[in-house]
Amino acid sequence: MGEDRNGTSEKKIIATVSAAHFVSHYYILLLPPLMPAIHANLGLSYERLALLLTIFGTMTALLQTPAGMLAERMDRPRLLAGALALGAFAFLLAAALPGFPALAAGMALAGAANAVYHPVDYAILAQASHPGRLPRVFSIHTFAGFLGSAAAPVSLVAMAQWMGWRGAMAAAAVAGLLLVPMVSLLRMDSMRTKPPGPAGEPAAVSTTTALLRSPAILSNAGAWVLLSVASVGVQAFLVPAWHGLHDVPIIAGSMAVSGFMAGTAVGVLGGGELAGNAKRQQLVLIAGLLGAASLVLFSMAPLATAPLVGVMIAAGLLNGIILPSRDLRVREAVRGDAVARAFGIVSTGMSLGVMAGPMIFGPLLGSGHFHAVFLTIAGSYFLSLLLMMGPPLRRRVESGN
Repeated sequence: MGEDRNGTSEKKIIATVSAAHFVSHYYILLLPPLMPAIHANLGLSYERLALLLTIFGTMTALLQTPAGMLAERMDRPRLLAGALALGAFAFLLAAALPGFPALAAGMALAGAANAVYHPVDYAILAQASHPGRLPRVFSIHTFAGFLGSAAAPVSLVAMAQWMGWRGAMAAAAVAGLLLVPMVSLLRMDSMRTKPPGPAGEPAAVSTTTALLRSPAILSNAGAWVLLSVASVGVQAFLVPAWHGLHDVPIIAGSMAVSGFMAGTAVGVLGGGELAGNAKRQQLVLIAGLLGAASLVLFSMAPLATAPLVGVMIAAGLLNGIILPSRDLRVREAVRGDAVARAFGIVSTGMSLGVMAGPMIFGPLLGSGHFHAVFLTIAGSYFLSLLLMMGPPLRRRVESGN
């Protein structure tokens, strides 16, 4: 891999930004494993604890597009370091001060910090990496995030048993702080020359309004909403749906969902190798999304534990394979320095999906429509495919000064 003009190697940039992505996913899942301990210690109802997650998600959704705009005007590594520091401070605040108000303030600040990661991460990686290596680079970045998600529940529960929930929260915050100097010391060429458009391509427009009107950006944002809804459905609602349909034991369903997540992490790395060009991206998206949808539907059948886990591992592999192609569709929809804004917009779609998923699947479970949970997940995959395959990417959007 190459070296940036100001001296930081491409490999170090990728490793450091991926480490920040690991921390960001760890922080997203920091509260849920600690909720039982907080409930027992402070006497807070689970409804109030769930409200904390809503506060976190709302702040992220509101601030992701502004964060993308800010990333075009500030030094990106320092902005990312600031987000890590803010997230760490948020959890130190929540751990140190008593009561619900401190937790709410901490989650609000953590949600604001979380808004920075995706737009800034992708902008740094796109700026630092050779275009031919972007599929692999994006897959490494996504894989690191899944590792953070996988590490959070087990490690936080273990730390809470050893040092209490406040100690576990503070320890996680300190771990994030340790990464701040590494990120802030990255040095990059912040004004890379913008590549010229292909001959005959219409002149690119230069405003945020144009980004928000771009069919390619809007279709990708919609696809991220739907993929996020599907992810929420699998991770949070398939276990009770299997139990309601066929009395599948909770432990067996949980193993199947864990298999899905493990398969996704592995699939991401394979997807980075496959997403080399636009034609191959289309084939990966078609095979991955249709395959994942079909396997989720197949899991409605009365299966024993081992076949169910196997089906969901395969579904996770296909789900993971499409993610680097999903990311590249966004990168290819813009030109020049509009990358941060573009990823800010589409990442807002992901946050909206996280917020909408429980409102969709909760009533389906509550009314006993278990089959509808599977149909909704599969339908979300299929509709996301239609959106990503729809608008041509020839008309790209370029940022202005």
